Amino acid sequence: MGAVAGWAGVAPRRGRSLTDESTAPRLPLKPVWIHDLLILWRRNQSVALLLERAGDYAAQEIRSASVRRAVLAQIAAHFVETRRHGKAARTLPQNVWAGYSRNFPAAALAPAYLVHLAAQWPLALDLTAALAGRLTPGQGLDQVFDEALLAQLLGTGPGGSAEPDGGRPAELDAWLRTLHYFGLLAARRSAGVEALAGRYVFAGRMAVPPPIFPLLVWTWWQRQGTPIVDLADFARSPLLGWMAAEDFAAGWTAAAGKLWTLDASGCSARLHPGDRAEFVRALLNLLSTDGRRGRNLPRRGEPPEPPAEAAVRASHS
Repeated sequence: MGAVAGWAGVAPRRGRSLTDESTAPRLPLKPVWIHDLLILWRRNQSVALLLERAGDYAAQEIRSASVRRAVLAQIAAHFVETRRHGKAARTLPQNVWAGYSRNFPAAALAPAYLVHLAAQWPLALDLTAALAGRLTPGQGLDQVFDEALLAQLLGTGPGGSAEPDGGRPAELDAWLRTLHYFGLLAARRSAGVEALAGRYVFAGRMAVPPPIFPLLVWTWWQRQGTPIVDLADFARSPLLGWMAAEDFAAGWTAAAGKLWTLDASGCSARLHPGDRAEFVRALLNLLSTDGRRGRNLPRRGEPPEPPAEAAVRASHS
């Protein structure tokens, strides 16, 4: 499982996420767990300390402390960039995900979280490309999940045997459960519970609020490597298959002139600034210009979020 560098042998370069893209996650994730870890993020913070604090605050419904730590380490691997590695790993001075998580609730950020996870999880991206465009709300996954697709996703054993390799079934189960936790899939009772696809019904695509849309563009840009975006190609991207594409027009319009320029025809956008590091700063500055910078959110109906140290003390009281 991809985990924090040093605890799983991953040694990222300075300024890179902790994810080893060749090592897919094995545990399902909920958007609120991602959110709760990120609001504890501090600049130049020890990652070990971040995980320790998060273990007392986030994902408390997971009874096993070791499983909870593995889940939180997996989240950090995807959403927390660091300098150094191993137990010496420390956070960078800026983190887009932490900045937005302090200003928006988990439900609003869920689409961006999911796209970012899919971008770093090859099996998840394969499944999105294969299924997302073929499903309609209320349809069971098993109606489109044929044996050929299952074999493609799970792979075959050495020598071309029909046995799936390694932990691929566990990966598939983890991603389907993640989609369930994000609200894309609804659980149903199935007589053949051994068939993963038979457990779920497609609930519908995710709405994308305009203030969150730039994070989808940011994730797309990191994969595509070009600041020129064809809007139609963007909407058809397999990476965004679980999103409600009809929401994209409002997102493009809302940040026009701030993060990108739309051409006269409205068919393409040029991201600006064209440098990725500057674009990150522009994303964070957008929070400030919208009057959101530094605003703490209530946590699931509780009082406004205290500083990390206070949150940890409160969790023990």
